Amino acid sequence: MIIDSQSECFHEYRNIVKGRQIQKSSKLLSLNPIVDSDGLLRSNSRLKYAEFMSYDSRYPVILPRDSQTTRLIVKSVHKRSGHCGTNHTLSDLST
Repeated sequence: MIIDSQSECFHEYRNIVKGRQIQKSSKLLSLNPIVDSDGLLRSNSRLKYAEFMSYDSRYPVILPRDSQTTRLIVKSVHKRSGHCGTNHTLSDLST
């Protein structure tokens, strides 16, 4: 479901999967996107050297802003955290 959303919302998805460079005007460029073994787009940053962190924390999944999938994920985390505020939900999403 996330892969479908990423490929639909990010036109660069195919190029990244094929190992091609993406355009310099791409919003994804600053996130240094990579594709993991499951086909998910993830951000590759300096956190990759933080071996004490989990894989998901070091390489966070890139979610499209205007996607129904993203809305459902955020809503689920918000509900699971007891309807706490925005900052708490964002913190839970990043761990």
